[in-house]
Amino acid sequence: MTGPLRNEATRVRIAQRVASRMRVTFVALRRGSRGDEGMTLVELLVTMLVLPLVIGGLAFGLVAVFSLQSKVSGRVTDSGNAQTLSATYSKDVQSAQVLTDSATPNCGVGTQLLGVAWGATSSGYLNYVSYDAFQNGTTSTYSLSRDLCTNAPSSVPTSSQLVATDLSAASASSTPTLTCAPSQSACASQARTAWVSASGVAQVTFTITETQSKIIASTADFEFALTATPRSFTETVNAASLPSFSPFSLLSKTSCSALTMANNSVLSINVGTGTGNGSLGVSSTCAGSVSVASGAQLLASSVNTSDPSLNSVTGSGSYPSTEYYANQVGDPFASLTPPADPPTGGSVVTCTQSGSTYTCPPGYYTTNPGLSFVSGATVQFTPGGTFWFENGLSLSNNVSATFATGTYIFDAGGTSTSLSTSNGTTINATSGVLFYIHTGAVTFGNNATINVKGLAQYDYVAIWDAGASGTTNPMTLGNNGSAGYGYGGIYIPNGEAILNNNGTVTAAFLVTSTANISNNVSLNITSP
Repeated sequence: MTGPLRNEATRVRIAQRVASRMRVTFVALRRGSRGDEGMTLVELLVTMLVLPLVIGGLAFGLVAVFSLQSKVSGRVTDSGNAQTLSATYSKDVQSAQVLTDSATPNCGVGTQLLGVAWGATSSGYLNYVSYDAFQNGTTSTYSLSRDLCTNAPSSVPTSSQLVATDLSAASASSTPTLTCAPSQSACASQARTAWVSASGVAQVTFTITETQSKIIASTADFEFALTATPRSFTETVNAASLPSFSPFSLLSKTSCSALTMANNSVLSINVGTGTGNGSLGVSSTCAGSVSVASGAQLLASSVNTSDPSLNSVTGSGSYPSTEYYANQVGDPFASLTPPADPPTGGSVVTCTQSGSTYTCPPGYYTTNPGLSFVSGATVQFTPGGTFWFENGLSLSNNVSATFATGTYIFDAGGTSTSLSTSNGTTINATSGVLFYIHTGAVTFGNNATINVKGLAQYDYVAIWDAGASGTTNPMTLGNNGSAGYGYGGIYIPNGEAILNNNGTVTAAFLVTSTANISNNVSLNITSP
């Protein structure tokens, strides 16, 4: 037998011997297994090779399912938080009579994001609700709790409801956005430290960011916004002309005679086309600071007052029975910047005369030009700049004066009066002006015709009396039968408005420290 064939035969014999020995071994193994069926070596090898692939596939699938479950769970949680918070938040804001976003809770503990109260009583409110944020242990997320206290603020709430569980750190320190009535720019800042009346808040928007889930196909956190409007918000037809939530506001915090209404006087605070449907704001903390004498009528929808006893209005006359407590009745024009006095630039000017007609350009008047006007004169103040009357302006009997758009600054100089009109005077300023009284008193004579509108840049204030102090140098508004909107918007932050004699006075709004309405005068606060 040749070499190759011999080698092949040898390999066959060896294989036969190995196979024979393996059969003997398998038989012995089966005999020693007490009758149990075993596995072949091939089966064992195949199993060892395939099993890791199967287990790896199952593990990968389980990981994918668990990951999906976490995302779905996060979205379900965030969506549930949004629905729960929406159900409570809208009702609370709609019910609110006062609001605050001070960080100090009125009810419960944590960081207050929003506080509301309603159900005014002689000592406070029946219901206080705080939305308080607190950290979830040592994690970077926060929860939000709705805490309710009845009858009085307390760190121990009457009831507490968890309305969100996954706030981001930014959301847990971000207060809602308050959209206030026009020219109430101070409303939002005031709410950071005190209660503000809900009647001056048009919207409260709460934006929440949660971190458990992301927006689908995005890395952005889940975010939702809730917006609600208090039912007590007073909406105006022409927002520009009624910048205050209380079209008639008394700013004195200490005067116990903030408003006196004598016999048969009438104050009607109107909003839109209604009559007596606007609110009266009273900053005084004194009870009885508004006195309504017999036969007098205070026609208003309600009174927003800083008097905790809710007893601001007294007397035998007619007045609204509803008073709401507001810890701070704010000055709607506190943030306005007055014109400079003396104004910068400008030159010394005088009025020119042609018969009984006078033409007065913008500039600096060192003397009172009205002293030279003849009775019945026609006076035209021309546009183009700022008018400064260093020694005041007086308009004698039957003078008809037209004021062009501009800023008019009045100082008393060597006298006590900076602006005055005599009986029968006509003032037309329908294109928009600011009469800024820097020093001295203001007196408008009886039977005058007044038709003045304010400038948008000064929140439509037409007459700003900064010179009055208490009852010194008051502004006296004589009765008039003018058409239009009468005096426009009047702002006397430190002084007194006096309305005397008979007749009707009209103004777009009146914000003053104190006021006195004498016998038989009717004051209509009327928006355009």
